[in-house]
Amino acid sequence: MGSERARLDDQELKRWSHGDDHFNRARANVWGSVDSILSRAAPYVARGEGCTGLALGYVQSGKTTSITALMAAAHESGYKIIIGLVATNDILLTQNAGRILERLGISKDGSDVWSTAVQDMGWPSEEQLIRSLEVRQKTTLIMVLKNSPQINKISAFLEKIDTSKYKVLIVDDEVDQVGLNINVKKGTQSGTNKSIVNLRKKLHAHLYIGYTATPYANLLLTPDDSLAPDFVEVLIPGEGYTGGRKFFVEQGDLTFRDIGAETLKKTPLKVPPNLEQALATYLVGSAMMFCNEIAESCPFTSMLINPHRDNIVQDGYKTLLQNQLQTWHNDFKDFTSISQLPKVFENSYKDLINTGVNKPVEKNFIDTLKYALNECEIWMLNQTTSKNIPNVLWKSARLHILIGAQKLDRGFTVEGLTVTYMSRKESAQIDTMQQRSRAYGYRPFMKYCRIFTTTGTRKVLTETVTTEEDLREQLYAWIQSGRNFKDWSRQIGFIIGAKSKATRDSVVKELITRNLGGWHYLLKCNTDEPTLNYNENLIQKIGLESAPKVDFGNQRHRVVDLSNEDAAEFIMSWHVDFVTQSQWDPAMLRRTIFNPPTTRDMPFESLRHRGFKAILISEESSGEKRTRQYWSPTTGLKDSSQIMQGRNAGYPGDSKLFTEDTNVIQIHKIQINPTVKNAPERQLYFLAIKIGSNWKNVRRGGN
Repeated sequence: MGSERARLDDQELKRWSHGDDHFNRARANVWGSVDSILSRAAPYVARGEGCTGLALGYVQSGKTTSITALMAAAHESGYKIIIGLVATNDILLTQNAGRILERLGISKDGSDVWSTAVQDMGWPSEEQLIRSLEVRQKTTLIMVLKNSPQINKISAFLEKIDTSKYKVLIVDDEVDQVGLNINVKKGTQSGTNKSIVNLRKKLHAHLYIGYTATPYANLLLTPDDSLAPDFVEVLIPGEGYTGGRKFFVEQGDLTFRDIGAETLKKTPLKVPPNLEQALATYLVGSAMMFCNEIAESCPFTSMLINPHRDNIVQDGYKTLLQNQLQTWHNDFKDFTSISQLPKVFENSYKDLINTGVNKPVEKNFIDTLKYALNECEIWMLNQTTSKNIPNVLWKSARLHILIGAQKLDRGFTVEGLTVTYMSRKESAQIDTMQQRSRAYGYRPFMKYCRIFTTTGTRKVLTETVTTEEDLREQLYAWIQSGRNFKDWSRQIGFIIGAKSKATRDSVVKELITRNLGGWHYLLKCNTDEPTLNYNENLIQKIGLESAPKVDFGNQRHRVVDLSNEDAAEFIMSWHVDFVTQSQWDPAMLRRTIFNPPTTRDMPFESLRHRGFKAILISEESSGEKRTRQYWSPTTGLKDSSQIMQGRNAGYPGDSKLFTEDTNVIQIHKIQINPTVKNAPERQLYFLAIKIGSNWKNVRRGGN
């Protein structure tokens, strides 16, 4: 292991609070992904070319740890210039650049390995940078905000040196934000995007790697876009990471508290009841935690309040909270028992006990609650305060309440977070909603955690769990297949909620969207004997040919129950030639089957096992074969009306044979009218499949 890797590991070990085995596994994962990134870029860099990569992590999963490791590994692999576009605002610049410098062991006095130029933290002259690079042969590390003036400043520096002599690494944190071309549909370039493209044009052998937990925009870029990734590295979160599945699926009813539709466009006259409950839950939970847990494991806690995007409204909330805390502080001075507390505190106490928090000694709890009220620090983090408050001083108090919106939506690490209050209206964009999920992260005390938000926000964030898990599954499969990555979004794409959209419209050219719920029809059937025999064997294999007939009005059809696994296998095994993906997409049907709809009426895991009704429809009410007229050997049946029989006085219609929420595979055995040209003598099989789903598939259009 090289010296910079060892030095970085030593720095990380000082911050580590778990066992050695845990540390060794975590670092092995980090170095494994970093080495993979560099090895996949190596062929491009060896040819003196540029390469674009995408590192896909999770929200608040430790991407900065990976970025720092990549910088160290790149240095040891001969990259002499490393550029970090590490933030989009001042708060994040202070947080991210500060962490990277600390972990690389770069002090204010400099480094024997690195020459640094960091916006707002020390920027040497161009002459000093060039001398450090060319004479002292140090690795140059430049970190700035991701905006045109700063990027152009770096370009100006690069013009002073012969970049063909150096390998260059560019790290773009939150790569789906700011740097993409928001004018792509207009055929022009937006400012920051143009600056990034021009910067790369000045380089030869270089790797441009973007980090994000929400890669939807990047993956939908057309192949000719210079920021479209050539490869994706899927990062593994550390042990103990808590994400959307834990918060909204596995423990959704324990952590979620419904505040209805409480989005307010102006500051209320008093603290809204749900916010009062959330605040009380935070204070009570913090007091219980300080009583119950080892102090070193919970040095401080925090609460996040995201009420509205307007700064004036946020300021109003801060005033309300300050007044409320002061009122409670005055009222509680003489309290000695839980029974004296206001009802809202009693409710919070009981709620936490009911979800597994141990009862503390009453006197200790009351004393600690009073202490919590004294210790509570309120931080306003928005556009108007970011210059005055560059970062939260976490160790200055044991309780922190953070109020903000966009500044807290993306990239900002909320440490010690236990309670989130988000009354802000949900967005249709899933990348935006995922980034608002600051509750995610390494949360060792889940039983103290609560998310107070609207039903709409809960629904979207629950849906993103499926989107995120399906995305990784599909990416893994594609990467393992060895196919050209730039075809992935055109052929596979995402599954997202039917009422959601993947990203902002301004950065993607053309999208193909298809709803996955409802009926799907296979109008084509091979007429050759081997294929017909093969498909008939599939029908026999699931027991449908010999299944008992069930009455549906004046018609009788054979029916069997299938598990999701058997249904998916049947669909994937069915053979048909010369159909396009838009006409028949069994792989997408399989994805839909194993990603059940989101609903509050049935647990997520129960939906996964709902299963299918498979039905063989072959006869009319008279007992005669079903016959159809509009068919050709090349295109099949004319449309779905040639498969499905409608309702009549004695029959509910093929589409209404089961309840609305039943998944169905209908196999229609049809005789083509002998008067039709080239009509086969043998009956043909056509499929109609209904899947209950509130998902849609989004893919890149064009070539």
